[in-house]
Amino acid sequence: MALPNKQEIDDLVSSLNDAAKAYSDAPDLNGYMSRVQILEKARTLTNALITPDQKPNYHGLNASRNFAPASWNMVRKHAAAHKYLRSPNWLLSEHL
Repeated sequence: MALPNKQEIDDLVSSLNDAAKAYSDAPDLNGYMSRVQILEKARTLTNALITPDQKPNYHGLNASRNFAPASWNMVRKHAAAHKYLRSPNWLLSEHL
């Protein structure tokens, strides 16, 4: 699949801009539909810019973005515990 040309991207961006102009923050169905339209136009633009051979890379990036905060917290806690257990103060602590 070839990447879209400049005119196709301009059309997609214009379509997204039109959807953004119709945005409503109302909690009713009309507001919901305006937000869905923006998301759909953004997804169409995103998909146009990612070739099929690049999709696995983006999936990996999305997954790392979603799971990284929890993983880093676990690593940070593990490192802090490891540092504490290696300190000489641990031997003198009341945790024995």
